[in-house]
Amino acid sequence: MSEINIEGLIEYHQSINNELQSIQNRVRNLIAYSHPGEDGRYKEAVLKNLLKKYVPNNISIGSGFIAKISTDKKKIEVSTQVDLLLYDNLFPSLFIEGDFVITYPECVKAIIEVKTNVKDSDLVELINKSVEIGNIVNKKIFNGIFSYNYQGGEGDNLKNKFKQCYGEPVNDHYVNHICLGESLFGKYFYPDPDGQPYQEMGFGFYKLKKMAVSYFISNLIFSITPDIIGEKLDINDSLWFPLPEGKNSHKIFFINSNSFSV
Repeated sequence: MSEINIEGLIEYHQSINNELQSIQNRVRNLIAYSHPGEDGRYKEAVLKNLLKKYVPNNISIGSGFIAKISTDKKKIEVSTQVDLLLYDNLFPSLFIEGDFVITYPECVKAIIEVKTNVKDSDLVELINKSVEIGNIVNKKIFNGIFSYNYQGGEGDNLKNKFKQCYGEPVNDHYVNHICLGESLFGKYFYPDPDGQPYQEMGFGFYKLKKMAVSYFISNLIFSITPDIIGEKLDINDSLWFPLPEGKNSHKIFFINSNSFSV
């Protein structure tokens, strides 16, 4: 039996970030300076292709819309366009053409808003947009925001922006995972499904050196994996979340939530 030390595992996870940055830079060098309007499109494609390497085979990734019948059954409610929509392909979808899909809430496992750059002044509007899509789904999903770059500070101004969104109780289809650049990662911690609350419940924001991308992907995998397999993954969760001291030692701030909205 051979062994690797924990430093090697950490470097592996950091290499996921390096891979993503390398691909986006390669594309940018070819087209983005001449065609800046295409910047967002290729960023979605690069992230989508990276995620395809990790998600289970029953999960497809596309972009498109989520539709459902209204409560009064008199009209169709349709979301705004979702940058990356992860859905269970064991369900039939309403419409599929290549990577474009129109599906319905029962199929949806995750939604991800993809940005090239985010400033702290963008956050409230960005979160509210993703919350509206989550409200269409109206069930527990991975609701994520992913930005390749972050332009802003890490102090009180950023905390106050998040406080506007997470100072009140949220539901389980609210935005719950955020990656800002290569090192900043945010997560909302819900009540334990067995009724035992976490030591802290609310939104935590962390600085993980070149590991925000990896932690975002690992949380996505745990979120969309069926419970019986997820329990088996938990046994080896240090392979997916390799910081030996845990992410709490890298905490920038935590916004407590005393209750949970259902």
